Amino acid sequence: MINVGDVVVYGTNGVCRFNGTVKKETTLGITKYYEFEGVRDDTNKMYLPSSFPIESKVRHTMSYNETIQLIKTVEKEEVISLLTDDERKETFSNMLKENNCAQTIRVVRSLISLQNERRKKGTKLHSADEKLLRLARKMADDELSYSLNIEPDSVYTFIKENC
Repeated sequence: MINVGDVVVYGTNGVCRFNGTVKKETTLGITKYYEFEGVRDDTNKMYLPSSFPIESKVRHTMSYNETIQLIKTVEKEEVISLLTDDERKETFSNMLKENNCAQTIRVVRSLISLQNERRKKGTKLHSADEKLLRLARKMADDELSYSLNIEPDSVYTFIKENC
């Protein structure tokens, strides 16, 4: 159950604080929304129509110990590499929409692996892959840094030094 004041992960929007419900006037009349604000930027407000079940789009952040365990588990998993460009884009986009940190980290690891393979061949990632990698890294860094109580740009270093 999500309560007012809880810090949650709201899809690709990242770590937010749940502020409760608000009513907004739209072209369809007055509509009730769930309101969220960014934890790192409280001027960033996000709204989810209350017609959606909140638990389908929002989940609680992980604890420190859950985060460490997740990192150790995901680091042992194989990267996803046997996909065509179109399959990769669709698969990774769907994985990011799941709002599951383990899946987000798998996307990051898989795209970094692909990026390293391409560098060895003297090529780069396709622009769609670069866009997905940026989004996935932002999502992972945002949640992991919150749970680990570190800055987002310190996540990679923390993982290398502690996991």
